[in-house]
Amino acid sequence: MEFPERNITVWEQRLCELENGNLVVIAWNEVLATGERLPNHYAISEDDGKSFCKPISTGIMGQASNLLHIGDNKVLALHCLRRDTGRPGIYGYIVDLANGIWDILSREIIWEPQIPVKADNSVASVFSFLKFGQPSAIKLKDGSYLVTNWVIEDGKGKIAWHNLEII
Repeated sequence: MEFPERNITVWEQRLCELENGNLVVIAWNEVLATGERLPNHYAISEDDGKSFCKPISTGIMGQASNLLHIGDNKVLALHCLRRDTGRPGIYGYIVDLANGIWDILSREIIWEPQIPVKADNSVASVFSFLKFGQPSAIKLKDGSYLVTNWVIEDGKGKIAWHNLEII
């Protein structure tokens, strides 16, 4: 994913393939020079990754994100919302990409931290809210989805898991 503007940093990009063969990449983006936080952006390739369209905003002010193709050119988009929200957590979006646009069909919170998320001033500001992250998902044999993410609680690192049914 390459932005036409300079100084935009792309963090933690993830990639998936849709059933029509298009590739979709998503990333968390920030302007490090100014500290400006940008919505997650996605880009689509219609030629097996040889080229991608310019990055397009999802409108979601998340950080680490992930995509899982769920059929019919739709994805389960998982986003860590740590800042810029009154309700931090892991959010799941069902997104239709059939027409190449980020068409959100539904949104649900999948996981919320048990304690308030506060900045840790001992680390770089871009990482100061890292208390949970890296959501990922797989489809299980029974048709449900297993979603995982890491979390730091009481100074201990843990893996949280959640079983989802997408209707």
